Amino acid sequence: MTEAGLAVRNLRTHFFTKEGVARAVDGVDFDVAPGEILGLVGESGSGKTVTGFSILGLIDPPGRIVEGSSIRFAGEELTTARPERLRAIRGAEIAMIFQDPMMTLNPVLRIDTQMIEAMGLRRDDVYICNVIKCRPPENRTPEKDEIATCSPFLLRQLAVIAPRVVVCLGNVAAQTLLGTHKSISSFRGQWFDFRGSRLLATYHPAYLLRNPAAKGEVWKDLQKVMTALGLRPKKR
Repeated sequence: MTEAGLAVRNLRTHFFTKEGVARAVDGVDFDVAPGEILGLVGESGSGKTVTGFSILGLIDPPGRIVEGSSIRFAGEELTTARPERLRAIRGAEIAMIFQDPMMTLNPVLRIDTQMIEAMGLRRDDVYICNVIKCRPPENRTPEKDEIATCSPFLLRQLAVIAPRVVVCLGNVAAQTLLGTHKSISSFRGQWFDFRGSRLLATYHPAYLLRNPAAKGEVWKDLQKVMTALGLRPKKR
């Protein structure tokens, strides 16, 4: 195993509750070399997700990584890394994509939060608003009448905030604000003027779950936004 990959040694992530200690992950070891694919297989509750959360530094109380555990990425020990360092790594260098797209609603790890952190921003620096103000049944694409009903509220939100840059994630947001029926693939990554703000559209996080290969295109789009805001990618 070279220092260029991921090395997990004696990983123990326990949850300390009033009922006792739940040893969700207890003594896990594995290596992932550059270019290598490793599958963690186990039944529900076996600790696969907690292992991923541990690597990304997303274990919340009452859970914690027990002393003596080691997670090394490119030679750097992550179990002792500062929060700002972990934020710089998440999304930009290590990302976690859930099997179920609905898991993007998980408040602990949302794909859009990874995108924000990869830009060097905090979640509090970004205002997220939706075209539709309630979730359509079975999370389907909103109907035209639903968009017509809710979009005035969206426009009022944007008018009050007056953002320097508006980033539309997905077809619905982009088509609504730009007043077009074109597919987002025909204009993503392009700049538009929108009511005093600069607007750029890119793919929705749920699309990335289905098409991980598109992450590179989205990152290029986000880098354009970073340039417009005067942000620079954090260096290792």
